[in-house]
Amino acid sequence: MHIRTPRDWELPESAATPERDYDLRPRRDFLRHAALGAAGLAGAALLPRPLRATTAGFPTRVNPDHRDPALKPTAYEHITSYNNFYEFGTDKADPR
Repeated sequence: MHIRTPRDWELPESAATPERDYDLRPRRDFLRHAALGAAGLAGAALLPRPLRATTAGFPTRVNPDHRDPALKPTAYEHITSYNNFYEFGTDKADPR
């Protein structure tokens, strides 16, 4: 049987943080509030669509100062088929 003897520079676990400085209450409160926040976010997804925030009051407009008539918009099939994220594949043909 191997008996491990600690070196003189190693601290026991009880000496790492004094018990007076470590109170479990804040950690439990944090976890409780995090769970309530996650439940609130999940519940917000179940709200009817009109109750959610919309961007209807903020229509987008093209600034004529930055509009170049020589530039044409990219075709829809090109912008929806390729992205630069490796988790979808390392080749351009992978996400198609």
